[in-house]
Amino acid sequence: MYKNVMIITSEYTGHGHKSITEALTEQFSRHGEVKLNILDGYSLSGSLGLKIGKLYGTITRASKD
Repeated sequence: MYKNVMIITSEYTGHGHKSITEALTEQFSRHGEVKLNILDGYSLSGSLGLKIGKLYGTITRASKD
């Protein structure tokens, strides 16, 4: 029986999210009984959410000043 694991991440928010997702995917792949589902959290809000996700880096860099 498979164990379902869902990773909610973001495709456009930078390399940190991507590298963590890749590392988790690699670790879970070592366990044949795990079914992994990866979901872009911003996609849950449709096209507006994806636009916000794509602006994430710009927004966070601008907020540092």
